[in-house]
Amino acid sequence: MPDLLTAGKLIGGGFPVGAVAGREEVMRPALQRAGGGSIVNWGSVNSMVAEPDLTAYSATKGAVLVITKSVAIEFAKDNIRANCICPGAVRTPMVESFFDDGFFEDDEAQRKYQPLGFGTPEQIADVAVFLASDESRLMTGSAVVVDGGYTAL
Repeated sequence: MPDLLTAGKLIGGGFPVGAVAGREEVMRPALQRAGGGSIVNWGSVNSMVAEPDLTAYSATKGAVLVITKSVAIEFAKDNIRANCICPGAVRTPMVESFFDDGFFEDDEAQRKYQPLGFGTPEQIADVAVFLASDESRLMTGSAVVVDGGYTAL
């Protein structure tokens, strides 16, 4: 069984899958010396659900989630936690480019797509801070879905 760094190369070494697997193996010694820590990976709702025309994206985000779970199990003995934030639609320039003009002025249209509306980068950062903190000390291997209800539809 290869270590995570080798596994990342075997998977293809491409971002995000190889980068995530390799990065975590590289980080491990520093976290061990610190007596533990928290790794927060970035997935997506597409780590768990598929959408048309997003096959490669969904596959890589799914791999990030499974790598997170594997790291959580493997690194737990060193008091190192690993969790994955899986955001839904977050209002960024990139996401805005996927929608028609006027969509973001139409609250009803946004809520049909994501019941609580689109998130903000700050809202996702709040979750990352929580996962990095001792407040989440019993969480590891979790997919933390922050999607405004998207996956509940």
